[in-house]
Amino acid sequence: MDPVFDFGLNWESFSRKAVTGSTLETAATSLRRTFLLENFNGESFLDVGCGSGIFSVAAKKLDAGRVVGLDLSIHSIEAARHNAQRFERRSIEFLKADILDATLYDRLGMFDNVCAWGSLHHTGSMWEAFKNTARFVKPGGRFVLAIYRKHFSSRMWRSIKRFYNRAPRIMKRIMEGSLYPTAYLGVALWTRKNPIKILRGYRGMDFHHDVVDWLGGYPYEYAAAEDICRFAEGLGFETLKVLPAIHPLGNNEFLFTKKK
Repeated sequence: MDPVFDFGLNWESFSRKAVTGSTLETAATSLRRTFLLENFNGESFLDVGCGSGIFSVAAKKLDAGRVVGLDLSIHSIEAARHNAQRFERRSIEFLKADILDATLYDRLGMFDNVCAWGSLHHTGSMWEAFKNTARFVKPGGRFVLAIYRKHFSSRMWRSIKRFYNRAPRIMKRIMEGSLYPTAYLGVALWTRKNPIKILRGYRGMDFHHDVVDWLGGYPYEYAAAEDICRFAEGLGFETLKVLPAIHPLGNNEFLFTKKK
């Protein structure tokens, strides 16, 4: 049986060590950029694969109405609830749930805005997860998605990630330590910018935790941007924006709207 990485443990560590008020401000700026709006004006917001919950909290701070965050890891849900208590007094609902569970739609209904940033490619059944998530979007609603870019090294990384998750703790630490300088140098050379500042400024992320997230992220799938757009359009969406990954192994980002 293939291993499954518990992202929640990494999100708990990230929440303890790296989440501040400025992290939430960066997350809010990121939501404005990805959804192409200034605030949500009372509209509902669904966060699929909510992780630390900072984007659910940021959505609430941008005046979203009903906000629901879903994650498969109980550690993520606990981290998200903790961050919500720290930074937002208004109600946010965080649920331990699997997006591959088709009954979720009947339980939760539809939303004006749905975000699945970097989560569906870790479900083990990306296209089914894509289809399930798309059902939650109301006609005329917005759907933000981020999926790993298909790259010539993607199959190799799948094997590395599988090995990492099966490795003993000491080997995992060795792999992480080896990847830090390689990842830093690779992103720096590609972008001509400081990777630490890129991650912190773009989505409020932290370089150390992002490296662990990358190595551990298994199951792992990926797709070409044109395949993602074609699939979404087949589900009744119109493509509004495609933002290419900032480096070859990153996420392509998409904004769709569901046709009325």
